[in-house]
Amino acid sequence: MDRLLLSLIGFSWSFCFAWDKSMDLRRKSGARGGDEWAVWYHQFCMPGNGVDPGSLSGKALSEHLGRSCPLPGYAGAVPMTALCRGTAAVLQGDLQAVLDALPFRIFWKNGHSAYLGCNRAFATDAGMESPRAIVGKYDHEMFWADQADRYRADDRLVMTSGRSRIDTETIRPTPDGRKIWVRITKVPLFDGEGCAIGVLGAYENITDRKKAEEESLRTEKLESLRILAGGLANDFNNLMTVILGGLSLALMDDKLPANTYRILKEAERACVGSKRLTELLMNSASSVPQFKRPESIPEILQDAVNLGLADSSLRCEMHVDQDLWQVHCNAKQTLRALTNVIVNAREAMHHGGAIKITARNVQLGEGELPPLREGRHVRVSVQDSGIGIPEDHLPKIFDPYFSTKERGSKKGIGLGLTVTYAIIKRQEGHVRVESQTGAGSVVHLYLPAC
Repeated sequence: MDRLLLSLIGFSWSFCFAWDKSMDLRRKSGARGGDEWAVWYHQFCMPGNGVDPGSLSGKALSEHLGRSCPLPGYAGAVPMTALCRGTAAVLQGDLQAVLDALPFRIFWKNGHSAYLGCNRAFATDAGMESPRAIVGKYDHEMFWADQADRYRADDRLVMTSGRSRIDTETIRPTPDGRKIWVRITKVPLFDGEGCAIGVLGAYENITDRKKAEEESLRTEKLESLRILAGGLANDFNNLMTVILGGLSLALMDDKLPANTYRILKEAERACVGSKRLTELLMNSASSVPQFKRPESIPEILQDAVNLGLADSSLRCEMHVDQDLWQVHCNAKQTLRALTNVIVNAREAMHHGGAIKITARNVQLGEGELPPLREGRHVRVSVQDSGIGIPEDHLPKIFDPYFSTKERGSKKGIGLGLTVTYAIIKRQEGHVRVESQTGAGSVVHLYLPAC
């Protein structure tokens, strides 16, 4: 970090590298030998002073710097490494404090991509107790080792091209296993001759912004669906009614051959499924304000379980806070949303087991869970032990017609979570999904409490 500190407080890069050289010489030949090499080899390049330290005595240099600088045991040339080390030691703490106060994560590396230092925010993200702990380490030694080759390639590109990489957005792991979005900038560090010898990087956590963008995009998709459904659903439903009526009349004929009757019956079931699809589209696309009033969630939950697990061998384990708050909602629509989630959980559990449902009171702070307002909410969580959802599918699960399940008349039409999201959003709530492949999923529904 010394080299970076010296450059930032006004020393030229040529001196900064001379500093490093003198430190090596000091270790190899003893304190005074290193100091004499520093005087002989380098210039003391404070901005605009034009001073050659090799020509100054201790007294002259002290006067030039405007302060007393007693250096016992050195009657001739000023011991440069001692002076510079003292200056850097005084300023290093202040500069580190400034870097630690910044809202960005800052780090710097040498030409081999070894870390030379960082600020406290970066050290925390790296799981380190202090910035000093990262010095000398490489990316492949960190918990993000699986990303090390990509980070090293980025460093190499910045140094070989001599150009900065500005505002690159990427996903970065955290010590607790989460993934966050960051926007990172890397700039090359040059020596006095213009050769790139390292990388200085800074990034900020933009996860909240990305979530807000996803929320906005999801809202736009629902609006597009609303426009489409509003224009087509009624006409489509009318046509299906005519077809369904004709099929019902045909099926009343007692003289129909068995094979013909079977085919007509399948067509009838398909028409009924099409009408249900139309109702789902109209429901998810509706912009009509819903009638809401205080409701008891346990009663709605029990009805949703009865509907969602009808004719199923799965068990349901329900845990509800005894003093659970009432919620301000439309009971019928909330029942539909909860039933959809329970049906999704049932269809994910091919090998049986239990669906776990909890209902808890939560007090949210301002900005704690965008886009929800701060205040009292009830969180209903539906957990399954199914196959889980791949990470790259999670951003798409609320999209219309997106489904990881089989298509068919009984499951996988891809509108269940879309409808749930639209219903809960219209009630000023929020839906959040956590999932891990092979470990099941948890769907959290937040509703404003009374």
